[in-house]
Order: sequence, then structure tokens, then C-alpha cells
Amino acid sequence: MGAQKYNKASTRKRRMERQAAAKAARTAQDYDADPPTCANCVECKKPSMEHGLYVQPFCGIGKFAVTMKGNCAVWEGADGEKLR
Repeated sequence: MGAQKYNKASTRKRRMERQAAAKAARTAQDYDADPPTCANCVECKKPSMEHGLYVQPFCGIGKFAVTMKGNCAVWEGADGEKLR
């Protein structure tokens, strides 16, 4: 029993095939890697530490507490994109 010989070219080919299949699946499912959420909204005030106390994230428009994975109808991205 000898060690299996490492074939760099075939490994690279398999990796490229897996990546192409994954990209095709994402395209077919209309996958959005960066969906509109509070985490990437310009109006969301991010969690922070002020004077040693944790400040919960909150909406800058409505002044209510949010989760970073939430979203709403008035979402606005950093590039000015709006949800509507």
C-alpha cells in the first residue's frame, strides 16, 4: 500500500467545476448575498458601548430597537438605493 499520488491539475479542475456549479445554482435561485437588512441600512444606529454600557441597535427614523437582521419599508442603502 503506497501513498496516493497527488495530482494538482485534477484537483484544480474539480475545484473549478464545484465553483461553477455553485455559481449556477445561486443564479438559478436568484440568491442575494447582501439583502436589505438593518445591518446595511444607513438609518440604523449600530450597537455600541458608551460609558461601559451596551447600547442596543435602533432605527434612526422611528427611534425603536431593531435586530440587525430585520428590515422595513423605508430601508436605504449606503449607495442611496431604496427598497421601494
